[in-house]
Amino acid sequence: MGRALFPVLILVTSLGIGAWAYRVSRFEALIEWERTHYPPAEAWRNALEKRGFHEVLDPRKTSAVLAALPVEDSEMPIQVWRDRDWAWVVFVTPEARGPHFFCAQCEFKGGSGGVSPGIRFQSLDTQQGGWPVLGAVIAEIDASGLISKKSLAQNKQKALDLHDPREVFY
Repeated sequence: MGRALFPVLILVTSLGIGAWAYRVSRFEALIEWERTHYPPAEAWRNALEKRGFHEVLDPRKTSAVLAALPVEDSEMPIQVWRDRDWAWVVFVTPEARGPHFFCAQCEFKGGSGGVSPGIRFQSLDTQQGGWPVLGAVIAEIDASGLISKKSLAQNKQKALDLHDPREVFY
């Protein structure tokens, strides 16, 4: 009887090990893909706008921010900067044509393009690369308390209220 169960035991064990190896390799492949592929500018735009940021396209305003960015010689394909108060986020992605500028408090006054003269930007860590960078930026914004939990919940609810635009409601 023991000899008859041995092949079955080997088969069940090999199936279990195979299933475990498949899950591990799939997880590692997903992590590697997230690290080596970069979120498009639209993903950044959607994530930041849901947190109260607005894209700034006016060259007078963006040039003042660009002048305040630290000069870095980075080989990283993605770069992200923010100011101390999370009022501004600037990012450059491999597919983007130049930097994208987003502000949370967009009150532009004076000749400096609305950027306070003493503004200081700091570079965020982008060593992990790819999608984890966007996740880390969003996590920092959420943890900073810049936006209320209520407005974040409302924005998430709006994101869940998707429907077919061709649908007719009565």
